[in-house]
Amino acid sequence: SGSMASFMAMRQSSVRPQYQSSEERETVLNTQKAHAEACRQCILGNTRQGIIWGKGPADAKMVFIAAGGNPRELETGRIFTDEAAQLIDRIVQAMSDLHPDCSAERIYMTNVIKCACVPPRNKTVDIARSCLRFLRQEIQIIQPKVIVIWGEMAYRAMFGDMQTISQIRGTWNVFEGVPAMTTHHPLEMIKNPKLKGRVWQDLQLAVEKLKV
Repeated sequence: SGSMASFMAMRQSSVRPQYQSSEERETVLNTQKAHAEACRQCILGNTRQGIIWGKGPADAKMVFIAAGGNPRELETGRIFTDEAAQLIDRIVQAMSDLHPDCSAERIYMTNVIKCACVPPRNKTVDIARSCLRFLRQEIQIIQPKVIVIWGEMAYRAMFGDMQTISQIRGTWNVFEGVPAMTTHHPLEMIKNPKLKGRVWQDLQLAVEKLKV
């Protein structure tokens, strides 16, 4: 029928673009960054200190996603800061021993919230959702094999699901067609070092997914 044909055409038009090279992906990512810099969709648009865009190779096989919204990241030029950054560095070092695509040079790290501005309390998830289109585009461009989501806030914004971190960690979801593992945020591990064992279990599952 005509309606079926139009549905199939619509499905085909939504097929992901195929990029021939890392350079091509990098160019498209930079275009999206410029769109984010021009964005005024939420209340942070007029109060932010700048944009915190993703860091890492445009053809990364693994992507780390955190909630974001920390102006300190603008100063340091990286996702995660201070003690959390030091902990992530140690984690990545351990992961790189398991798989070469998990080295610091090979992982792409990004935030849901792109603005360098602390969101008002109780507004973080709503604000993050208005940034989701940029995150979706990043994942579509990079086309990684695995995503690791750091913390409850990022998960809730990405999936619109209000489960707690203890309910969701260690389980798989799918974001833009990519398997996504949620685990505890580094700041949680700093407050409660007992969580480190659980996080390492989750990350080992993520690394195993890379090998498939």
